[in-house]
Amino acid sequence: MQAPANTYRSYALSMWRWIAPGLKSEFPDVQARLDADLALVLGGVGLRQAFDGEAPDLLLRYEAAPGVLFAELVDARTNERVWRTHLRGQDILSALPPDIAGDPNLN
Repeated sequence: MQAPANTYRSYALSMWRWIAPGLKSEFPDVQARLDADLALVLGGVGLRQAFDGEAPDLLLRYEAAPGVLFAELVDARTNERVWRTHLRGQDILSALPPDIAGDPNLN
């Protein structure tokens, strides 16, 4: 499904942001770092984080473990997944994964 370019403008961090315990103990600030890095990627495709009190268009969910990052955006109204990525190893170091480069619709 291809959504119109102006369908999604904002996102919020979901409560579902899981970090492997070993990763958290090795890097205590890993969740803040992932939140910030993913915000940069999403900002690069025209999404902004929802303001306090604003209903977001999308919810960002992710799971992280050593060498693996799974992230997805779901429509906040319908709970349908509109974008996902599964990065391993060196792919995680890329600022803009190939999955979303040049795709502002995130579908």
